[in-house]
Formats: sequence, structure tokens, C-alpha cells
Amino acid sequence: MTRHRGFRIAARVLLALAGVVAGFWLLVDPIRSLEGQAAAFLAGEVLGAPLTPFGSDLLIAPRTGPVFFGIVTQSCSSAPLLGGLALVAGLALPKRLHRRYSAFLVAALVVLTLNVARLGFAAWVGATWGMEKMATFHDLAGTPMTLIGSALGVIVLWRLAVGRLPQAAAT
Repeated sequence: MTRHRGFRIAARVLLALAGVVAGFWLLVDPIRSLEGQAAAFLAGEVLGAPLTPFGSDLLIAPRTGPVFFGIVTQSCSSAPLLGGLALVAGLALPKRLHRRYSAFLVAALVVLTLNVARLGFAAWVGATWGMEKMATFHDLAGTPMTLIGSALGVIVLWRLAVGRLPQAAAT
């Protein structure tokens, strides 16, 4: 690899990282609010949980126990996962831009949908059994759901942009 090509690659990586960080800070609050509203709809309207949405926060009134706020934090949001998908789409995929962008949009929709389901079910658990059970569900079921959502997002992104999944190296 020539020195000039190495510099171009490093500049591209740094530019992509800067874009992802800037995009995260610009979009994290609107994404959190969207997820909070969608999770409130799922938990409240679909599953019948007694709660009231306030942007990215949910006022949850459990059937037993005190009323509390469920907050969609930056860590609970799918914004960091979407940033990672954007980085993969920007750096690791072939240069067919229209396929790359459409694949990113579909993968982002998959990740957002799964995260809203995770948040909605956590809010429903909180409204049904209280804050401690919600925290337990969030930690024990939410982590695997986030890992599955991340993996599915990358698989969908790669499959739609490239057309096939990478093959394992023969040993």
C-alpha cells in the first residue's frame, strides 16, 4: 500500500467517524422522542398499560406500587446502533450508493422496530408489575434483544447491499 493511499484511507475513516459522532448528537434526541412515543403506543394502546408519554419519557402508573418515570436514555435508544450501522454502510460496503443507502434505511428500520418493542415491553412490565420488575426485564431481556437487533441490523444491511453474506474462510 502506498503512503498516499494509506493517508486517503485514514482520512476516510476519520471523516466517517466524525460524521457518525456529529449525526449522533444531532439526532439522538429526536430518535429518543420517536422511540418513547412509539413504545408508549405499543405499551399503552396495544398492550393496555396505564402510562402517559412525555417525549422520550413515560409516566408509568403501575397497577400496584408508586407512579414512576421510565426514561429512554441515550444508552437505551437505538441511536448508537444506528451510528454503527451508518459507519458500516459508509466504510465496509461496496460503492453502489443507492444499494448502500436503501440497505441502511431497511436495516435502520429493523433496529428501530426491535428497540421500540424492547422499550414497549419494558414499559408494559413496569406498568403491570412495578419498577423493580421493569428494571429486571430491561437488564435480563433487554440486553439479548439489543444484541439480536444489532446482529440482525448488520445482516440485513450486508445482505441487501452486497447480495450475499460473507463466507467463512476454509481451514
